[in-house]
Amino acid sequence: MSVNSPSAGTAITAVALANHLGTDTDAVWKALTGPVTAEPVRSGSYPAPDHQAIAAGLTSRIKVRTDPTTQVALHLADRLVDSVGTGASPYDTGVMLANTFGGLTFGQREIANLYQHGPAAVSPFQSFAWFFAVNTGQVSIRHAFKGPSGTVVTEACGGLDAIGQAGALVAEGQPRMVAGAVDGTSSPFGVALQYSHPGAAPAPAPGESGPKPAGYQPLSTRAAGHVPGEAGCLVMVEDLADVRQAGRQAYATLAGYRSAFCPEPDQTGAIEQLLRDVLGEVGDPGEVGVVFADGLAAPGADRQEAEAIVAVWGERGVPVTVPKGRFGRCCAAGSATDAGLAALCLHTGWIPFADVRDPLPGLDLVTAPRPLERPLAVVLSRGYGGFLSALALAAVPAA
Repeated sequence: MSVNSPSAGTAITAVALANHLGTDTDAVWKALTGPVTAEPVRSGSYPAPDHQAIAAGLTSRIKVRTDPTTQVALHLADRLVDSVGTGASPYDTGVMLANTFGGLTFGQREIANLYQHGPAAVSPFQSFAWFFAVNTGQVSIRHAFKGPSGTVVTEACGGLDAIGQAGALVAEGQPRMVAGAVDGTSSPFGVALQYSHPGAAPAPAPGESGPKPAGYQPLSTRAAGHVPGEAGCLVMVEDLADVRQAGRQAYATLAGYRSAFCPEPDQTGAIEQLLRDVLGEVGDPGEVGVVFADGLAAPGADRQEAEAIVAVWGERGVPVTVPKGRFGRCCAAGSATDAGLAALCLHTGWIPFADVRDPLPGLDLVTAPRPLERPLAVVLSRGYGGFLSALALAAVPAA
């Protein structure tokens, strides 16, 4: 399955990031491109943005009716609007976001209220605060965006799928789209759900002694499962000609997008074909300067991904990075964050590094800050159940 790919005239003009490394783009970017001082997130932890700091910028009226993840989405949308404005007409801007859990923290609290105190204790805002499309709706309402809107639910691939679909809408004439994902949930039920994923690292038992677990080590011989988390990345997608006419800058162009579905467990051939398909839209594999890999950190899945990358580029044929080892695997927000980081990589000329020991054979894994040598990035994502997506971003061509 795939949708029409965005054209080379479709650009990312703003990036807003939040995860446990910081609540703004600059803080996250500096953490992922600066000195190698931090370690991968540890098994049993749950990395998430600073919800208290984010909520401090919202009114009590908004906070009482929204889940913490929705508050992150509103915070990030505000940063996009601060950067590029709202457009001439409410119909100029649409919203296409991805989500896996909805407002589960809000929902669990209200279910507890129902059980403990009865129906009268349940908030009326439960009627909308819990569901998958809540972030799309709340961002649209807050900024009076009346363009096309939607919510994508394709597990970890959702962030790429939302950006790809937003790019296709802009290529067809929609002036601008807010796209990306905020995903994860720090509620006890939600964290338990995420740690039940077959690729998740086992959490250490209370009081367990012995050496510390390696933590989230994607594409490594030490891989022992991923660490779930919560994060968000929203981008503004616009027509490049309109951006230049307005005298504004763009970070990257959306050069290609493909999605597919292949049942697990062995997806090596499907990943290779997906990469070749998206590269067929943008040029020769040798033009790619970096691959942002999915990095489940399950040994079998990582081996398949590494074999597919080597089959397309050859041994150590392309720099590969997996920065999510520093902030957790955050469902749809993980691939959205990779896309946002890829845009910043093309804009700044630096590749965010993966804090990984003992990379799998055949990979040129970026484990320290490194300059980008070729102006094309490919982002790969794999969603539980068989979802596969790839997005290609290119440096903005000279006017």
